[in-house]
Amino acid sequence: MVMLTFGLLASGSQAGDCGYPPFSFFQAGHGPDGYFVRTVLLPGRGASVGPGPIQGIGDYLASEAGSTVIYFSKRTERDLPASEWRAADPLSCFRKFAAAAGLEVLTPSSDLWLVGTAEDWFRNNAAITLFAEPVDLAKQGVFRNYQVTDVEKALLTQLPVRDGEAQRNGPLMAFGGVIYDSLQNEERDTLLVVGTASAWRSYNSSFTYKVFKVRLDRSGGRIRVGCIWGVSEIPAGRLLPEISEDFDGDGYRDFVFDSQGADNVPNYVVLSGKDGHRLFAFSGDELAVERNAAGPKRVAFRAFDEALMSETQAARGLTGSPLDNAPGVFRYSPESRVFGAEAGAGRKTASEASSGVSAPGVARRLLAKEVGGAEKIRVYLMGEVWWEPQSRSEQVKITLSAKTLTRITSEMVKAGYPAHILYEYKSPGYLVAEEQRQQEIRH
Repeated sequence: MVMLTFGLLASGSQAGDCGYPPFSFFQAGHGPDGYFVRTVLLPGRGASVGPGPIQGIGDYLASEAGSTVIYFSKRTERDLPASEWRAADPLSCFRKFAAAAGLEVLTPSSDLWLVGTAEDWFRNNAAITLFAEPVDLAKQGVFRNYQVTDVEKALLTQLPVRDGEAQRNGPLMAFGGVIYDSLQNEERDTLLVVGTASAWRSYNSSFTYKVFKVRLDRSGGRIRVGCIWGVSEIPAGRLLPEISEDFDGDGYRDFVFDSQGADNVPNYVVLSGKDGHRLFAFSGDELAVERNAAGPKRVAFRAFDEALMSETQAARGLTGSPLDNAPGVFRYSPESRVFGAEAGAGRKTASEASSGVSAPGVARRLLAKEVGGAEKIRVYLMGEVWWEPQSRSEQVKITLSAKTLTRITSEMVKAGYPAHILYEYKSPGYLVAEEQRQQEIRH
């Protein structure tokens, strides 16, 4: 018999588990006679455990069925008694449990479950699109063509990337999905996956980004997604695949994301490829990296603006002291496991750097001086720079139009956009409301 307990994915890195940590109110599993969900009594709580999260149970049962599930409500609507709900298949079991919790499960297609309150709102006012796409189509060749959709579906159904909860006011257009990149220098079938869920209302949207490093298990006739690490609630939008560096020298490629900073300031976050923790964050138009270093590589950049970094930390739960805004050379600290200013390294002050805005090439020149020549560094130019650097350094231009998780439509896919729409649902009520809105626009 398999039995699991469920809770919510916590912020931070979860080595080996991208699912839901134990949550003591509910258990679910399966045995010889089918699937079950049961409430778990707490000492002194009596027969009623109160409302609690439903998402762990829904994700588990949907994954067992090879389906995906979207939540219009992630909490039970009423207290649940000490009880157990059983059925021969995952969907029937989930429907029994959801009904007791005051929820309804709709299946507009056989492998898409919609969970909401037992009322007409989410039945009549929702449009949902779930997609998957590779970062680089050329690298997708590690999968045979007929396997690609199965891989994408496994990522979408088995990773917790669909947890944007909808509000009950007006038509909703929700979308979510995964972008994945095969890590060819690591074990076979190792992927980096970026997932999001979002909801649009009146042209406003909210996003939740998560990053996972996973390994696929193809044994047993079904693809299983094994999590190496997962990080939730980080300021990451676009993966920058052109930057393939092992910054901390631990033998794993680290990952750089455009963090989509406030006030159109280009800010970037670097995550460890080994366990997902944040190595450093930087801003500016260049990142200079020491080449051919045997261990951790010295780097140079204009640091995050201190005020912006503090705000980001508060909003996203990041840890570590914000660096000041002057360009400088930074070295990895094994003790703190982050990059800090190198003692004695050349450093521009904030005033020398034009009130914190780096002059062209400052980071590059600082690092070249420290490592003994420009030919010993690699410079990543972030986006369209207005200056053309003259340097003996290796230079890599980063295209900041890299893939980002935005709304993807069937019209885009038909026009050649390289994504697969795995699930799409538009309720009759939503279609009527959308047609009325289009007519108002035309008039």
